[in-house]
Amino acid sequence: MKLQGISWVGVFAKDLEKLTSFYSEIVGLKLESYRDDCAIFRVGESDCFEIWDQGTAVDTRKSASEQSMMIGFKVENLQEAVEEIMGKGLLPDGQIEDLNSVEWVHFVDPEGNRFELT
Repeated sequence: MKLQGISWVGVFAKDLEKLTSFYSEIVGLKLESYRDDCAIFRVGESDCFEIWDQGTAVDTRKSASEQSMMIGFKVENLQEAVEEIMGKGLLPDGQIEDLNSVEWVHFVDPEGNRFELT
């Protein structure tokens, strides 16, 4: 078997509507489909980010045991993306970091899920 990539990645939400609005309005993802139990966003040409109901939320950043997977979104210009999100009231969860000329920064969504811009 030869894997060709990742077709989708997702998180579970306690408040599906609230998290859908966050990723649409603050992060800027394009909502493709919404049902009672799931929201599907198109990211780039073919990738999908999904939010499913029946999750849990915390008031602060989730621990690794509460969120065993983190998603990283590619952006054209990291500094501009950070400034845009900060302009919408969301502060980074740390400084911009880099390794081997790859830069990234983390943010936390309203339910405590960490995500990355890179």
